[in-house]
Amino acid sequence: MIGTNVERIKNRKVQRNNTSGYTGVSWHPGRGMWFARISFRGKTYNIGYFDELEQAVDARKKAEKMTFDEFLDSLKTAKTIAIDDRNTRAKVC
Repeated sequence: MIGTNVERIKNRKVQRNNTSGYTGVSWHPGRGMWFARISFRGKTYNIGYFDELEQAVDARKKAEKMTFDEFLDSLKTAKTIAIDDRNTRAKVC
C-alpha cells in the first residue's frame, strides 16, 4: 500500500456488512434506533442514538471533524516545526 496511515484511513471503503452505508453508523435493533460511534487512538467513543439515519450521519461527521481535524492540524504543525528546525541547524552549521 502506498501512502501514509492517514491517507489509508481516509480512503477506506465502507465494509460489506455495513447496514447504513456510512462508517461509524449502524442500526441498533434492540432500541430501534440508529447508533453513531467513532474510534480514535485505540478507543471507541459512543456519539449517541438517533431516530433518523441523517441525524446519526450528521453527528458522526461533526465528531470526525472535531476529532480528526485537530489531530491533522497538530501533525501539520509538528511537521513544520521539524522542517524549520532542520533548516535552522543547516544554516548554523
